[in-house]
Amino acid sequence: LISGIDLAPFQEATLRGLMNRNFSMCVWGRGCGKTFIASVFCFLQCVFNPGTKILVAGPTFRTARFIFNNLEKIVSIGKGIPLNEADGEFIGIGIFSKSAAQELFKILDEVKDSTNKFHEAESFETADLTDVIQELINKNNEVFALRTYKGWIEIHSVDDIKQAENELMT
Repeated sequence: LISGIDLAPFQEATLRGLMNRNFSMCVWGRGCGKTFIASVFCFLQCVFNPGTKILVAGPTFRTARFIFNNLEKIVSIGKGIPLNEADGEFIGIGIFSKSAAQELFKILDEVKDSTNKFHEAESFETADLTDVIQELINKNNEVFALRTYKGWIEIHSVDDIKQAENELMT
């Protein structure tokens, strides 16, 4: 569904149901991920329906805070952020609303022929996606991250591929 989020089959079915119905009621036991699925659903609603307003309510402050803590506004992105100031890592995949995609293409058209430095890159030609996302942020677009804690493997070498294959086989 979303890169980096490992959902159980019942969670996928629930999310599909939430996305396709006007009213849903979920009755799950402890530890099934009710709050997590609610936060993923709210994130997707905002992505696919720009302008959506989400009210976060829960039986405790802790529950509402958990949702807010897992969907965070990005104020700066890139490799040059000092580790003591960094709050996460970009895994290389994004979901963009229609209006954000239009803004991305507008930015690309504006800078594609530039040979000037583009954020952390020497030029747009050598830029990473994080440079383009930073440009979105600099142009007053809100960009949000959904934290992931499991379900993805970072691969940089042949050894990483072997490790990933071993993990997928078990």
